[in-house]
Amino acid sequence: MKEAKAEILKVSLSTKDIEKLTGKKHNHIMRDVRDKLLPKIDESKNGRIFYSIESATYKDAYKRDKPMYILNKHAVNVFMANYSMEHAMVLVERLYELESENAKLEEQLSIMKNIVWKVINNKSFISREYALKSAGINHPRLFMKYLRSNESFYSSVLKREFLKDQYVSPNTKVLMFTQDGFQWLLGNTEKINSWVEDNKKLQRCIL
Repeated sequence: MKEAKAEILKVSLSTKDIEKLTGKKHNHIMRDVRDKLLPKIDESKNGRIFYSIESATYKDAYKRDKPMYILNKHAVNVFMANYSMEHAMVLVERLYELESENAKLEEQLSIMKNIVWKVINNKSFISREYALKSAGINHPRLFMKYLRSNESFYSSVLKREFLKDQYVSPNTKVLMFTQDGFQWLLGNTEKINSWVEDNKKLQRCIL
């Protein structure tokens, strides 16, 4: 299911998106997904391909949490069988736009990674702030704060030597990212940013 969830994050439409694009009432769309699409997915041998998130919510006009579905592109394509040609074309166009946007972002990220890696390639250690910002981590300080507070995660990072103490002066040692650590950041930017956001929400709930 991890692959399916990643697919959803890349190209997906929520039932609220479908409402906006087609003009259909949200409760009718929800009914169609629940009564027509989900039973077919459950019956399918390849249900993983059409995987949809059922626990998503949105805020209504009164700031109340209301349920909605998020469908990946395959589920949207199947769902469109219920709709008119006009509505189907609108949804297909939106999916195409999302795929094009993601392709551009992935290309830009690849270029950025290559440039950054060339700049630091001859360095054995990279400062935490520079490494985190260059890798696209949205909240470097929060990441380090949450990392240190998560004992098992922090120990794993140190054990794999992604972070190591280095002398910046005769009497001062600073924790810095190794080349392997920087590559790890580059390869997990999206996951790390999501992890930080989840921790932010958790902290707000506690407070």
